[in-house]
Amino acid sequence: MKLTKVLMCAAVAGAMSFAAGNASAFPLKLTAVSGTLTVTSNYNTLAENGAKFVTTSFNMKQIMTIITNQVRLSSGTNPPAGSYVVYDPYLNTTYLTNSSGFRYFLGGIVSFSVSDVATTYHGNNNGGSENDKCLLSLTIAGNGPDGFFYVAIINGQGTINASYNSNADKATVTVSGNGAGFGESKNSQSGVAKGSFTFKGTGSPEWGGPYSIYWWNVID
Repeated sequence: MKLTKVLMCAAVAGAMSFAAGNASAFPLKLTAVSGTLTVTSNYNTLAENGAKFVTTSFNMKQIMTIITNQVRLSSGTNPPAGSYVVYDPYLNTTYLTNSSGFRYFLGGIVSFSVSDVATTYHGNNNGGSENDKCLLSLTIAGNGPDGFFYVAIINGQGTINASYNSNADKATVTVSGNGAGFGESKNSQSGVAKGSFTFKGTGSPEWGGPYSIYWWNVID
């Protein structure tokens, strides 16, 4: 598996950058991501008498460097300082944004999905709380400033924890996951990514009751 081709659509996707007026009322911000990439650099040059894989770690700062650099390469402009990644649960998409209204659609660079949810929900007249187990997938792919291509796919079990205040029309949601998937480091030919991540957000939900019901009826 190699994801270099996904970046071919990134420049086109960038043309779909959101206008400020179309911002999600419930953005979930990527607040943490870290892990390791364990790879084989080149199978064609492996010696018959032995080989050794290479493991490197990554953190939030390094991931954001790759994402913003790929946006720069795809769009031809530098993203503003302080930009961050957001997942929109209504449009089921991700974009790069900041506090001043900049938005750039991250198709082919960052994707996130929830594929299955088992929910526990407690509701009352004032709102309620939700605690779910779910399957999550986060993919990050891009060229770093060093000129090399990187991929980290984290597939695994996660949680959705939420609290709802119906009087204030407000919800607070935290989505966390960990797992493993395909990994690529410095144009390597094959590898494994392992890591964890967290999205957090507070806003006015466009659904009534638990997010899991909205996911079941609309997204699934």
